Amino acid sequence: MVALLAVLGIFKYYNFFVDSFCAAFRIENSFTLNIILPLGISYYTFQGLSFLFDVYYGKIEAEKDYVKVALCVCFFPQITCGPIVKARDMLIQLQEAKKINWEQIALGAQIFLMGVCKKKVIADRIGVQVNAVFDMPQMYSAGSLMLAVIGYSIQIYCDFSGYSDMAIGIALIMGFKLSANFDFPYKSTNLTEFWRRWHISLSSWFKNYIYIPLGGNRKGFAKQIRNILVVWFLTGAWHGASWNFLIWGVYYGVILLIEKFALMKIKEKLPSVINIMFTLVFVIVGWILFYYVDINEGINHLKIMFGISGAELV
Repeated sequence: MVALLAVLGIFKYYNFFVDSFCAAFRIENSFTLNIILPLGISYYTFQGLSFLFDVYYGKIEAEKDYVKVALCVCFFPQITCGPIVKARDMLIQLQEAKKINWEQIALGAQIFLMGVCKKKVIADRIGVQVNAVFDMPQMYSAGSLMLAVIGYSIQIYCDFSGYSDMAIGIALIMGFKLSANFDFPYKSTNLTEFWRRWHISLSSWFKNYIYIPLGGNRKGFAKQIRNILVVWFLTGAWHGASWNFLIWGVYYGVILLIEKFALMKIKEKLPSVINIMFTLVFVIVGWILFYYVDINEGINHLKIMFGISGAELV
């Protein structure tokens, strides 16, 4: 674990923490490393950790064949975009003899082409317009900014789920079954459900390897709050070495706690349509925090969009 996390920390987070420390204390920064982030490092680090955890907890036996472990950790169709594969699911498939299955190949090709259409036809085309608005939010009205955020919500879903579909399709053509990574997340009636449907493999990874080992919801109210906040801080950090991702993670940790412990009983009495709309509002605010590396720009976007500081509503 130390070896895997050290490599991830040096390549992905070292420069971020050094830059932040030097900026906070106004120190001349000559300590950053001129290195390139390896492709897919977060994914194969988590898959390597999955192998270690599954062996440690007795879910699988230690695999002696290095090539099989390397293939499990770095399975190329999904190495840059997921889904994150658990070792106990992948190693079993590596033991099986693979035969040509034309029905499986045809289904895999369909899933792959669906992913290509999501990515190239929908996400990339919407992205051109979304980026134009997000780059200069002060030039647009509140209504335009709201439409842009809705567009970004569609873009990021089609982009990410499209990549996942392509990976799942290629793997199926080769005879490997990867788990689904998205399950219509925008029809969720609460935020907990949303994150069970969005990037399913990452959510289940944190649940199985962080949340439950920390005690989950079994060791009292205070520790449950701690565990949720820890998981969401790490989720934000996983997405990138930037303050906006950390703030985005803490944001979700806090609002999930509020929803779970203060609003759930109220929401249970409301119609599903109202709950879906309520959930989407918080998801949209989250996407704004996620998009803007400069937090001030994200706050400015929110102010204009909600008509604060004299901004026009239309």
